[in-house]
Amino acid sequence: MSLKIKHDILGDLTYDYGWVKNIALELFGVRKTIQVIIDADENADFEKAQVQAFEAFFNKFEKIVRRAEVAVFNFYQKESP
Repeated sequence: MSLKIKHDILGDLTYDYGWVKNIALELFGVRKTIQVIIDADENADFEKAQVQAFEAFFNKFEKIVRRAEVAVFNFYQKESP
């Protein structure tokens, strides 16, 4: 049986040799699920920097995904006009 917790900031996590969270995102109109893995022991003693980085990233998640889409699109336009 796997360990599961609900962290105040990180949300629902499952332990599998690291804490795992599934995140849904849409990239180029296709919805995908990715796994975010947070390195910590079974005791879920996360470092403050891990929590801060997670929070900072996901506060800007949509903007980051859109910028990635533009960067990939521009790259392929340049390489394969």
